[in-house]
Amino acid sequence: MPVFRYEALNPGGDKATGVLDAESSRDARIKLRQQDLHVTKLAAATFVQRRTSRMTQLRRFNRRRIMEVEEVTRQMALLLENEVKLTEALTIAMSETRDKRVLLALRDIRDRVANGSSVADAMSPHQWLFGQMYISMVRVGETAGTLPEVLHKMAGHLHERAVRQAQFTTVMVYPMVMIVVAVGVVVFLVTKVFPQIRTVIPEGQSLPVPTRVLMALSDALLHHGLIIGAAVVAVIVAVTWFLRTDTGRRLRDAVALRIPVLSDLIRKTQTTQFTSTLQTLLASGVKMADSMAVLHEVSGNTFMKDTISDLRESIMRGSDVSTVLRRSRIFPRGVAHMVAVGEQSGELERVLGSLTTNMNTEVEITLARLNALVQPLIILFLAAVVGFIVAATMLPIIQMSNLQQF
Repeated sequence: MPVFRYEALNPGGDKATGVLDAESSRDARIKLRQQDLHVTKLAAATFVQRRTSRMTQLRRFNRRRIMEVEEVTRQMALLLENEVKLTEALTIAMSETRDKRVLLALRDIRDRVANGSSVADAMSPHQWLFGQMYISMVRVGETAGTLPEVLHKMAGHLHERAVRQAQFTTVMVYPMVMIVVAVGVVVFLVTKVFPQIRTVIPEGQSLPVPTRVLMALSDALLHHGLIIGAAVVAVIVAVTWFLRTDTGRRLRDAVALRIPVLSDLIRKTQTTQFTSTLQTLLASGVKMADSMAVLHEVSGNTFMKDTISDLRESIMRGSDVSTVLRRSRIFPRGVAHMVAVGEQSGELERVLGSLTTNMNTEVEITLARLNALVQPLIILFLAAVVGFIVAATMLPIIQMSNLQQF
């Protein structure tokens, strides 16, 4: 969909600028009028502006998107079950939505549905909000006449994702806070405290190796701090850019799968996401081959994507799923065996549900193990850093005191 850059005046007469998705300039003006904005300038957005807009959307919705969509989905399912018209259900959902961007997306969907569009087609321009899997399931539910049931299943799936993300966030908060604090303390000691201690050390005194190292670091930060900061930022940007390439993502995933505990967590998390999503898709009436296409789209691990591609090709040839799972670097052997049992018994959906429940429990246990391992490691690292700084500071003072005694 085209992206437009606009300049407008709000009801108070203040200038407002931004970008928005629209099928045409006329559609863009209509959307802006609905926001009570008087357009003064409208033009096609440049590549940089489109990229900036996309990144802004991702930043804003990364934390809250799943919870917002889950709430809307659950409410829509309840309303449709009670035979409320679709457009009216969307209107009610809009009235309960707190986020302005979600509100605008729902309003656009309602208007498209009122003009004769299907719900899935109306949601397609807002894939950044709902995702490919959600839209695919809605399309199947509309076709089969089971949209309320599909929405209920999707709400449960989104709830599981929100819970899992909250667990990961909880585990990661402590290490990130401690690292930031550690860096701040080290920079303060090296640039503020250590230079004052250096003034009491006589010129020409032979210094221990830790003191010479700390002195060199202090001089570098004091005299070339801006250059070092710019270099650090440049390295972070370069690494971030590299990790977004296919080669970088593959290298990142390969390294992660070799780290103890973390590799176990990644395998179990990816397996849980696969079994939960596939069970939800199959229970909603999505065909197996189409389910693989959706799974490939939503997966963020390159090795999982490879496995799903192999699965889709195997299914198209008429082979079973379990054979490919046994060759995968991601799936545990027991999962492949259980899937084989489900295929042979014709109860694959039930088996996938049981696997999801069991794997969720194992993920929680692994997260607890990782949390218990990371915290003492960080404390030991911080103790080593502070101990090194203290030793580098005290050794020349002790050395000087010994010399004065003799």
